[in-house]
Amino acid sequence: LLEADDEIRAEHLPAEWLSGGAVRSGSTSGAAVSFGGTEITPLDQIERLAIQHALSLCGGNKTRAAERLGISRQTLRTKLKDLSLGDDAEGETDEGAAG
Repeated sequence: LLEADDEIRAEHLPAEWLSGGAVRSGSTSGAAVSFGGTEITPLDQIERLAIQHALSLCGGNKTRAAERLGISRQTLRTKLKDLSLGDDAEGETDEGAAG
């Protein structure tokens, strides 16, 4: 999601994704996805991990997380709702949000 190239290569992926294993649930810092082997990780799980990771890195700021993911703030809100990851009413911060 964050690469400018049209092709995703191994060097674009985090090292923990390349070390093997399937999607692991839990905290975003412990989550990993493997593209090796015969198992296929559903895109919604990969998208969920990417969004959770971006929000974690951005301190919950949805505007910055959306920018880092290369999507609009509204698209992020829609994805948060579709993936049952919460909404604006759940206390996550956002630049320019009223008190």
